[in-house]
Amino acid sequence: SYGNCSRGAVPGMLLSTNVVQTMGLTGAIQLYLSDSTLSSYALIKGQFLTTIVPGNAQIKAEGFRIARKIAAAPSSAAVAPIKPALDMSRYASEAIGIILG
Repeated sequence: SYGNCSRGAVPGMLLSTNVVQTMGLTGAIQLYLSDSTLSSYALIKGQFLTTIVPGNAQIKAEGFRIARKIAAAPSSAAVAPIKPALDMSRYASEAIGIILG
C-alpha cells in the first residue's frame, strides 16, 4: 500500500505545501503514509473545507450555486490560455511540502 498516494495526495504536488502548512509536518507525513481519512469535522477545523452539505441533491445544488457565483465574477469574463512553465523553480515550490529538513 502506498497510503494516500492511491487517492492522489502525494508529496511533490502543490497540495503538499498546503497540507504541511495546515497540519504541520508530522500530521502531513502521517496522512501521506497512512491510509487514513479525515472526518468532516477535522477537515473544517483544518480549513480544508468551508461547508458541509448533507445529501446528494444538496451537493448538486450547492455546486451549481458556487459555479454561478464564479461565472458572475468580473474576472471570469476572460481567462488567459497560459500554462505555467515547467521549470525547476516551479518544481521547487511544489516540493516544499516534502522537504524534511
